[in-house]
Amino acid sequence: MESQDERLAYLIQHELGQRIDTRLDNLRVSVVNGVARITGVVPSADEKDAILEAAGSVPGVLDVDDAIAVDLNATVPSGV
Repeated sequence: MESQDERLAYLIQHELGQRIDTRLDNLRVSVVNGVARITGVVPSADEKDAILEAAGSVPGVLDVDDAIAVDLNATVPSGV
């Protein structure tokens, strides 16, 4: 049986897949005690903000720990 944190991580990944253009394999989502930590590299600050907003919108997420780097020179493939 999956834990509440595992369920939240799944829901966050689903929400990100619905809202953002960056491939999810460029991001890592983990949740501990309701606090989501998102790591990865994205090509813009706007995209980073969208990711953090989407993660925070998932019911049950208490906080979002931002470990996302912005690399304006990154060539991150778009689309899923």
